Amino acid sequence: MLELLANKWTMMNAGRGPIVIAPMKLGYRMKVDLRERSERIAYYTGLYESHLIDAARHWLSDECATVLDVGANVGFWTVPLAQAARVIAFEPVPNNAARLRENLALNHVSASTVDVGLSDQEGSAEIRTRQDVIDGSGTGNAAIVTPGWDDDEPSMTIQLRALDELDLDIHRIDLIKVDIEGHEDHFFAGARRTVERHRPVIFAEWNSEYYRHRGVDPTTSVASAFDGLDYQVLRNTEAGWAVIDGFKSPLVIDDLVLVPRERSAEMTDVLAAANRRWL
Repeated sequence: MLELLANKWTMMNAGRGPIVIAPMKLGYRMKVDLRERSERIAYYTGLYESHLIDAARHWLSDECATVLDVGANVGFWTVPLAQAARVIAFEPVPNNAARLRENLALNHVSASTVDVGLSDQEGSAEIRTRQDVIDGSGTGNAAIVTPGWDDDEPSMTIQLRALDELDLDIHRIDLIKVDIEGHEDHFFAGARRTVERHRPVIFAEWNSEYYRHRGVDPTTSVASAFDGLDYQVLRNTEAGWAVIDGFKSPLVIDDLVLVPRERSAEMTDVLAAANRRWL
């Protein structure tokens, strides 16, 4: 039904252009493009990972808390978290970064935006926009190019930095959200010292398709970045949020939460409470 409502014929006959304002159930608004799938669903439902964002906001203890949004896209996480904490958002795709800033202004909140991608070293890379962008959207998901896969899609050059090498002038990091389409292991490798120093909770996307095309076992590669840091991984199982063995999931796409062992039980309770409110 969502696909039917959002096709181009329907938009034309409804007198609606592709760029609209989506009122979100968590109390913020987003300028979205109906040609992009996740933005389209957000418009018609008011939802975008709402149980996770809600849990993240409940985790933040005070207005001095600091959040890093790595792979901020158009700001579905940045905006609501900026209502509760200081946020530094990293988004290397120019159209996404521009829309992110528009959405911050739309909600009268501020965040620091950094137009680079985070990886394990400084340099540059080709990033490939996904199918939604080809279908006409000016915004959407993008992934670092994997040679031999989607070679017919357009790409652009972005700058990469390692989090450990950045001077962010911050004294605490309470939470990191990272969703960078199968590049998370590189990010973790370049953020180890930062994670060791601040011990933030980390909300991370799992997308096995990207790792498969790279020929990488993400569980092994992420484990090496966290070796000796005493972190646990939480996953939303059929029985609720629980500690699992390593960074993995039986699903193609999933959400995992990496948490210092000493705060694992507390984070599990916060996640479970958010599930009760939203799922």
